[in-house]
Amino acid sequence: MELDNELKVYEAHRQEYLQKYKNLYVLIKGNSFIGVFPDAVTAHQAGVSKFGMEPFLVKQIQTVEQVQFILRLIPCYTSPVR
Repeated sequence: MELDNELKVYEAHRQEYLQKYKNLYVLIKGNSFIGVFPDAVTAHQAGVSKFGMEPFLVKQIQTVEQVQFILRLIPCYTSPVR
């Protein structure tokens, strides 16, 4: 599954991140910690700037994990109505 490595890195270092960066946003690519950012938009912009359309993880560092829903916009192709 996409982002498995990134989530494993996050979980392996979660307590460290909580102590240093609670409520900030971490950017992780593959097995690498890229950096911490004040908000999700800045973290996402840094990820796109560095990795383009390749997948990367932006995650808020929180004590209690909140459920997130991420929608990938997929074009809907329909046949013409006859």
